[in-house]
Amino acid sequence: MLCAFLVFSASSNAAAESCKEGFLEIKYGSSTVIINVEIADTPKKRHLGLMHREKLALESGMLFIYDKPSNAKFWMKNTVIPLDIAFADAQGLVKFVKYLALPNDLSIIEGGDNIKYVVEVEAGTAKGLNLSKGAILRSNRFGSDVLWPC
Repeated sequence: MLCAFLVFSASSNAAAESCKEGFLEIKYGSSTVIINVEIADTPKKRHLGLMHREKLALESGMLFIYDKPSNAKFWMKNTVIPLDIAFADAQGLVKFVKYLALPNDLSIIEGGDNIKYVVEVEAGTAKGLNLSKGAILRSNRFGSDVLWPC
């Protein structure tokens, strides 16, 4: 997977990149970051996630997209990379972030109710990517009911 990590001020024209397939834009305050993401938008892709991967490119991750908001629950079974996992509602607002989910941990990570999007990145990188509670996400894969549409 190629790596893209771009930081923009709020007045920058970041939408041109973020609204392309395979990119996710993350805004927190006046700072915006764009990362490459693999898309997990089918039951099979969501089930597999980042299992059995030995590494993840810096400033990249996986974006899980659900058909409808639900109570999102994750675990780290067969996942050998420690991860930060952010859970966002149907509007693209990050509601909860689990920092440092440990490899192969079978504990259930509950993201909360009404979660439609989940982003996984390498552990220790979420805060530097603006991926914190209250951040707003943007992708060309999101519907029109989001806070920050393409």
